[in-house]
Amino acid sequence: ILIGVFLAVLSAASLIIFALFADLTIAAIIIPFIFYYFSAGLIFATCVTKALTPFPSIAGTASALLGCLQVLMGVISTAIMSCAPDLSLKPLAFYVFIAMIISLLSILYITPSDTPHGG
Repeated sequence: ILIGVFLAVLSAASLIIFALFADLTIAAIIIPFIFYYFSAGLIFATCVTKALTPFPSIAGTASALLGCLQVLMGVISTAIMSCAPDLSLKPLAFYVFIAMIISLLSILYITPSDTPHGG
């Protein structure tokens, strides 16, 4: 999980660099998000498994709740981003970077100590 989160932070940082210093092109958006979604593939399966492990008797309900929370966070994120006054890539880049920093800090400081840094 930690490797995936580090890769996500690096891809979000590269998105900020492209947003601030490069011309707005398709490549400036696609290249960082390729690495971001690759990192998501490293993170999500393990995190879902770890989140559902304590609830084997209600795995379906727990999975539905987890999916609902993911969609809810998407709705909240979209609402926040729709309030951004700038219509460039900068607000999205900073939002993704802040979200990835929060993810990294939660992996480093909130993860239970029985698994080093989330696996």
